[in-house]
Amino acid sequence: MGSACFQIVHRKKQRFRQELQEGSPKKYKPLAGASHAKGLVLELIVQLVKNGKKVAAFVPNDG
Repeated sequence: MGSACFQIVHRKKQRFRQELQEGSPKKYKPLAGASHAKGLVLELIVQLVKNGKKVAAFVPNDG
């Protein structure tokens, strides 16, 4: 358990596993600097006109 080779291999595995558990990237910006955006409403998902990415939109107290 204390050997250097084991620790290096174990750390590589844990780092890869940690990235999988975090889910989406931390700095994901679908609007890319725009304060407002236009999009097509597809139920709860909105498809942006600017780049075609799909974003979940939630409006509280609406319907």
